[in-house]
Amino acid sequence: QNMNFLLAKTYYLEHDSQKAKQILIDTCENEEIDEIKNPEIYNYLGIIYAEAGERDNAINYYTKAHELDDNNAKQLCNIINGW
Repeated sequence: QNMNFLLAKTYYLEHDSQKAKQILIDTCENEEIDEIKNPEIYNYLGIIYAEAGERDNAINYYTKAHELDDNNAKQLCNIINGW
């Protein structure tokens, strides 16, 4: 796994979703790094948005995670639960 994702995951697990979200969004916007191909980044963003009650954003990020790894049932379940 990569450093930005691990840092964001640590913040999330320490109940600092805002800091985790910002790191993940910054990572997604930086096209120069390979981390943007990591579906877990988008899955965690979906989780953070879902917990904040932002259903549409959550579904968008779950969908992106599923597009990157369509064999992962976790992302598909998150999409379904978001509806």
